[in-house]
Amino acid sequence: MTHGLLTAEVISCPGRLGDMVYHALQINVSGFASPYVLTLALPAIGARALAAQADPAQLYRAISDAINHGLISIDIAPPEAA
Repeated sequence: MTHGLLTAEVISCPGRLGDMVYHALQINVSGFASPYVLTLALPAIGARALAAQADPAQLYRAISDAINHGLISIDIAPPEAA
């Protein structure tokens, strides 16, 4: 098992159900072997409620900054052979 350093960045994603684009937080983990991107986003109803009072991208930038400056890591195990 190794320690995978976490980094994060704010990304724009294509929206659905009439949304043109929405922001999300992409989490990168060193040593994570997968074709999938780890993306965290608020549910649409939460994002809309937040957008009425603040820019959701600012929330994601604040979280991203905290992750990137915090030098956070998690345990990563190699994928099991099938």
